[in-house]
Amino acid sequence: MKDQRKVNTIKLMADSDRNGNPQRGWLVMTRAGELLCFIDDGFVGWAGVRAKFPNAKEAMVTIPVSAAVYRRAIKSNSATGRYPQSLLK
Repeated sequence: MKDQRKVNTIKLMADSDRNGNPQRGWLVMTRAGELLCFIDDGFVGWAGVRAKFPNAKEAMVTIPVSAAVYRRAIKSNSATGRYPQSLLK
């Protein structure tokens, strides 16, 4: 189901994994700043974000992160779309 809210995104980029696969994705948040979820790039790119949030604004900021932070973001993404505050630590 598509979420029609207007949302902003921040792109997270970690180094590629040991197999050479890129590790990147988007933090999705409301315009008021509430974190909603993390969407993994998954070789789909921006289309993966637009599939769930058609009114999303493309990331204006790209933040380089460690592989550990990227993995926490992946694990924090749940089916409910809730974004635990533990990722921010």
